[in-house]
Amino acid sequence: MSIHNGANLTTGSLAVGSSGTLTIDPSTVNVLGNFSLSPGGILSLGVGGADSNLISQLNISGFGLFDGTVDLDFIDGFAPATGERFELITSSGGADFSRVTFDIQGLQPGFQYRDVFSNDQFVLTALNNGVSNTSTPEPSTFRLFMLVALAVCLGSAVPRVAKSRRSI
Repeated sequence: MSIHNGANLTTGSLAVGSSGTLTIDPSTVNVLGNFSLSPGGILSLGVGGADSNLISQLNISGFGLFDGTVDLDFIDGFAPATGERFELITSSGGADFSRVTFDIQGLQPGFQYRDVFSNDQFVLTALNNGVSNTSTPEPSTFRLFMLVALAVCLGSAVPRVAKSRRSI
């Protein structure tokens, strides 16, 4: 199941099975009951910036059991700065993260973080500056590309006149 583009989903207890995936791509999912992520299951949370509307959020009113993989996917070229905090999961009835595996996507290797579940909140804190895997061309490179593309388009739009050859 995928929840995208700022959508909100409210549901009763929710279980992600051993081959299931729940993708929350900067949106909010409210679970009115318990949540479980089975071994082999994937919970994918998108982080597109530091603002709360750009961060996936899973809110659980009951207990959260996390035995599978939580993918933290830094999207749209966003890379966290040292000290930035991301409140990704709230579980009012407590949670068990003791068997979860975290997988960081969208950043180059070397990103360090601290993950803490305290006061019903799962928070990820950047311990160093992340570097995005998404390459963004420099403005001068982009301008050069656009000029070449324009020249090719204009060159193909100019009518060509065939020259005739006459024999004398």
